[in-house]
Amino acid sequence: MKNKEPLISIIINCFNGEKFLNECLNSILKQSYKNYEVIFWDNQSTDKSKLIFLNIKDNRFKYFSDNDHVTLYGARNKALKVTNGKYIAFLDVDDMWYPDKLEKQVTVMEKNSEIGFCYSGFKFLSEESKRLNSAYDNRKLKSGYICSHLIKNYNVGILTLMVNKSVVIKNRIKFDERFTIMGDLDFVLRLSRISIGIPIKRDLAIYRNHLENLSSKTSLTVKERTIWAN
Repeated sequence: MKNKEPLISIIINCFNGEKFLNECLNSILKQSYKNYEVIFWDNQSTDKSKLIFLNIKDNRFKYFSDNDHVTLYGARNKALKVTNGKYIAFLDVDDMWYPDKLEKQVTVMEKNSEIGFCYSGFKFLSEESKRLNSAYDNRKLKSGYICSHLIKNYNVGILTLMVNKSVVIKNRIKFDERFTIMGDLDFVLRLSRISIGIPIKRDLAIYRNHLENLSSKTSLTVKERTIWAN
């Protein structure tokens, strides 16, 4: 696709992500869709994350940081405010995309202005066993106003998400900064209540499962689920 196609803002929130950052960034550089900007929000990292990112000499890659360390979802909200794209996608420093991820999703989003978000299947990569397995049965990914379905059977990985920025702004949707883990789910459910979601029923991303994942903190997950449910 050529640069007359819509701009996609890719948000990467980083806090000490040097271990896997090169693989993450390389998966963006390999995208078949080229009209994007990378919003790299460095949440006061103390490792070599900044140096790794700035080593990429590409004016689409934009570095941001703040004076204070904030929660993940506080950092996500800060990054959202500096995006310039028609669409927004999210990629964490330890995850990766397949090369056609952006191209397939923007093609879907451009078909209908009422589509609020597009998502897809993804694979789990076990850092321990090195096994790669699909996270969900992609045949069961739903389309339409799917909030009630997602409450019963949540199957949206934020690493697969592409959202229509105008829908987010119009409906004042943002990440709930009370959370450390549940903020992604809350954000997607808010989107799904007021807009159409369209799935691509194939794996377009890889989620790296390792001991440092926030989602591995079971007790915190249970606590936040209780807060969210209330």
